[in-house]
Amino acid sequence: MIGILVTPVTFFLAIYSTGAGHGDYGYFGVFYPGLLLLMKRGVIGMGTIAVWGLTQFPAYGAIIGGSGSSRRAALSAALIFFVHLAAVWLCFWP
Repeated sequence: MIGILVTPVTFFLAIYSTGAGHGDYGYFGVFYPGLLLLMKRGVIGMGTIAVWGLTQFPAYGAIIGGSGSSRRAALSAALIFFVHLAAVWLCFWP
């Protein structure tokens, strides 16, 4: 549920930070680092970015919510957090 509520805000900030291709991609890299890495390499187009961007946070919530026990949910959340953080680091690492 939270993923669905967070998505419009993060997606708007990500698109806003691109500045029609002339921005700094700051929010885009923080909220959607996997997309930014793939976009920089020319692997995906704008349609894929829109679909993936609108489903990323609900997918995070589904993974965490479907974990079963609270211990597995915490482990899933931690794993998602650290993988996401590593991708953010790759986006901004020179």
